[in-house]
Amino acid sequence: MTRYRGWAGVLAGAVVALGAAGWALAGRAPAHASTSIVLQTSGGGNTTTATFTTGSDWSLRYTFACPGSGSFRAVERGDAENGVALADDSGPAGSGTMYSHDAAGRHWLVVSTACQWTLTATDGDQLPRA
Repeated sequence: MTRYRGWAGVLAGAVVALGAAGWALAGRAPAHASTSIVLQTSGGGNTTTATFTTGSDWSLRYTFACPGSGSFRAVERGDAENGVALADDSGPAGSGTMYSHDAAGRHWLVVSTACQWTLTATDGDQLPRA
């Protein structure tokens, strides 16, 4: 699953639906030359991540796997947002990428799950603007 936050209707044919706080599902992620990983972590169960800092454009990639079926939720906290669910998924496994625009500052994630998971936040990662 790929989601996009910032503005709607800019990816002709690629944006599928708007989510909470301006996040939307989008078709694919482009490659960008000036990106840096600002958070890379993995674990199992509930946790709060370390704080990371981004510019206005960044992405969050997540994966999760459960022994049977389960749910995975990652909520953004920090300077730009306070309580936005970046991932809210269920099943035996899943993955997705969230793209954020206009959300510079310090962030941390609150993970709620009984599953194993990975998170990678990348500063400078973005979908093209119209």
